[in-house]
Amino acid sequence: MSACDGEFGELRAYLLSKLMQNPYLDYDACMNEFLQAYYGNGWQNIRQFIDMTIQKPVPDGGHLGIYVSMADTLGFDEEDIRKADSLWENAKKEAKTETHLKNIQRSEICWRYWKGFNAFDKAETQKLIADIKALGITKISEGDTVGPDALKFVDTKAEDFGNDILLPASYAFYGVAVALSLAAVILALKKKPRNYLYILLLLFVCASVEIFGWHKRALGNDETGVIVTCVYAVVLLAFMGALLPVGKKQKILGAVLCPVICAGLYLGATFLVNELIFNGGAEAPGLGVAYILIGIEAIAIMALTARKMIKKR
Repeated sequence: MSACDGEFGELRAYLLSKLMQNPYLDYDACMNEFLQAYYGNGWQNIRQFIDMTIQKPVPDGGHLGIYVSMADTLGFDEEDIRKADSLWENAKKEAKTETHLKNIQRSEICWRYWKGFNAFDKAETQKLIADIKALGITKISEGDTVGPDALKFVDTKAEDFGNDILLPASYAFYGVAVALSLAAVILALKKKPRNYLYILLLLFVCASVEIFGWHKRALGNDETGVIVTCVYAVVLLAFMGALLPVGKKQKILGAVLCPVICAGLYLGATFLVNELIFNGGAEAPGLGVAYILIGIEAIAIMALTARKMIKKR
């Protein structure tokens, strides 16, 4: 219990023990008895919080299941969050002993952990991680022995932004790339194939960079997949950079600079979106915006290359 202490673990253990002794006991009275003894004078605030979670266990009014993610639990709006915060604060203020205060602070971790996924605040989550370590909690979920430093909180609103806005933009980008690629193929069949195949290749690079953004977003924990995709994107970007200049040295320089510039743009956009706009809690849409910017850059390079080829003709 001291290593994990899940949502009201002590209360759950007490109630299960009492129910095994007498399945017909007065459940509410038994719960209140424990809360009063364990949390002291502020126990009624915690009881109100528990009742709130029972009334809105999930956003759609259904029931909790074993595979429901943290971001999909509790149908709390902003007013509910403020009310829950005030209940915990009142409970701590009314505590008369250090033991009662520590018990309240430890139990409050489950609420603060939920807020880390649903009401993200960077400073608050950093303090939460420090408090988790101070309380000696080392297990976050079943079978997970990774320390609290590994916790990654993401703002649900930021995730919605990525799914609702960037995903349609992604499909639109694919559509444009496919349409332009088909046009390049048709033109290549009629005139000089080599020039138009270069344009087709650049479109392919553009789409590949776009794929990279969503691959890393979807498989962020798959290190092998990310490495393979990174290598793939770098090779294609280097080839694209080598196509632009004339001369051997210039081509080598272009092959080096193109991946470096794109990587810088990617990391810069991710930093700006995550840290400055979403306060460090929007990794997914941050990646999305970053790869869209790279896609725009790739399209610009493609347009310049096409223009150069047309001038040569």
